[in-house]
Amino acid sequence: MKTYPSITRLIITIIMWLAIIMPVSTISADNSPLCFTAKNKSVTVRFEIKNVTHTIQYSTNGSSWSNYTSNTSLTIGANQKIYFRAATNQATAKSFCGNSNVANYSRFYFTSSNGGKVEASGNIMSLYGPDCPDLQLPAYAFQCMFWNCSILTTAPSLPSTKLGNYCYNSMFYNCTSLLSPPLLPATTLADCCYYQMFYGCTSLKSIIDLPATTLKTCCYYLMFYNCTSLKVNKTGPGRQWRISATSAQKALTNMLYGTGGTMNTTPSVNTTYYVTTGNYNLTVSTNDATMGIVTGGGQYNYGSTATLTATPNPHYHFVQWSDGNTENPRQIVVTQDTSLTAIFDSDTITQDTNKVIFKMIKVNGGTFQMGSTTGENDEQPVHGVTLSDYYIGETEVTQSLWERVMGNNPSDSINDNYPVQEVNWNDCQTFISKLNYLTGMTFALPTEAQWEFAARGGNKSKNYVYSGSNAVDSVAWYISNCSGHIRTVKTKQANELGLYNMSGNVWEWCQDLYGPYLSSYQSNPSGLSDGSERVLRGGGCSGTSNTLTSTYRFKLLLSAKHENSV
Repeated sequence: MKTYPSITRLIITIIMWLAIIMPVSTISADNSPLCFTAKNKSVTVRFEIKNVTHTIQYSTNGSSWSNYTSNTSLTIGANQKIYFRAATNQATAKSFCGNSNVANYSRFYFTSSNGGKVEASGNIMSLYGPDCPDLQLPAYAFQCMFWNCSILTTAPSLPSTKLGNYCYNSMFYNCTSLLSPPLLPATTLADCCYYQMFYGCTSLKSIIDLPATTLKTCCYYLMFYNCTSLKVNKTGPGRQWRISATSAQKALTNMLYGTGGTMNTTPSVNTTYYVTTGNYNLTVSTNDATMGIVTGGGQYNYGSTATLTATPNPHYHFVQWSDGNTENPRQIVVTQDTSLTAIFDSDTITQDTNKVIFKMIKVNGGTFQMGSTTGENDEQPVHGVTLSDYYIGETEVTQSLWERVMGNNPSDSINDNYPVQEVNWNDCQTFISKLNYLTGMTFALPTEAQWEFAARGGNKSKNYVYSGSNAVDSVAWYISNCSGHIRTVKTKQANELGLYNMSGNVWEWCQDLYGPYLSSYQSNPSGLSDGSERVLRGGGCSGTSNTLTSTYRFKLLLSAKHENSV
């Protein structure tokens, strides 16, 4: 049974409130396992491992792990992930080396029959242990690891550790879809350590900021050979790029040979160059076009700042971006082709109970000043209240819903689409109990604070006197426009949250016992613990306009029935 804490605007007009808390599973960015994501289409991954004695594991969710057998093909579904790591931390370990001339030959292979691409993330050192141990890498570690992986678009993180000779040599050789290199952490270099690392990566548009360190023989030799999309120039404009280091024999020889800029051979140390890469594509989308729109996508020069704005349509809200970021608007520095999706979700929950459909509207939590300095005495003192998220009914509880749940209709004026009337607080509790049983959810009457916050329009409030307007006739049925007769729900203008008839039509029960306000700030208040009368809000069809404000308070005994109460 699902539980939704914080529930229902049952009132005499019943409205339901639900607060939903969804756990989010995350993996640490610092020690995260090596991860491959299939973008939009399925991909097959195979890891060939030779003469590596420790156990490698894989997982499809980052938490449940199974031992991996060398050369086993695993399918990654569209937009799904697969993780790799060592079963235990290794104090010492042989190299993972993709050079077939080396005895402990190990390499990843990716294939896709439908044009799929792969994004790599996480720390490649997880292949030496689940906690990414800080080993000194042996000679040839990760050499040729992703040789000819033509559908790989991003690279995993590299560790800050001392390197052995030939580490990372030809690591991404001919990865023709690779868009950007990984960051190179400050570390102790070794001979030939980054030799031909990005050889033939023809889609690569950005260049690494190299750490200031002492170079070793051939350490950056042919590093970006034939990266034809990479443009490093001797003069500006462009992003400044510099190798701050002490040189060594052939350390930079032909590092930029065959690249697309004016500096396309051997750069010099301690010299400033300029990187221009033409336009990068910043592609934006939504998880559902009916829920909202995103602006800010397009083509940008390297290093430009783009502002992305996700704007939800009415009754929807922005949750996060596809990379987990929750800023909105969001500024992003464009350094590579990037795709981001704005994730929207509904502000409503639609429930079908015995073939009667009713809708719950989400009220995002916030802080407001409860009460009024111009109303009745019991609306004072005005005091600060903070509420968590909840859901509340779009309308009063209709007679059709009440009858389907309770098997009876106590109302005087019978109409399926009228709000139910002539019910006391205890009747409402019985109704809620049965509704919870039928739906498997947990509904409840709103607290008085929840009711008032929703009536005011929540965080979208425009500070109207009545719920949704300063013009009472546009939002409420009351004595002056309906001669004291209840009317069909949703026949007046909604308020800022899309809630109807929070002012007028029928009085609405709240959960709280009636009592004087406290002057102190309160968080999620639930009223008094003692008393004999419960709160009603909103006013009714036989009332005058002064009783229809969002702050007006009324009270009745638990067993009492107001002629126009829901």
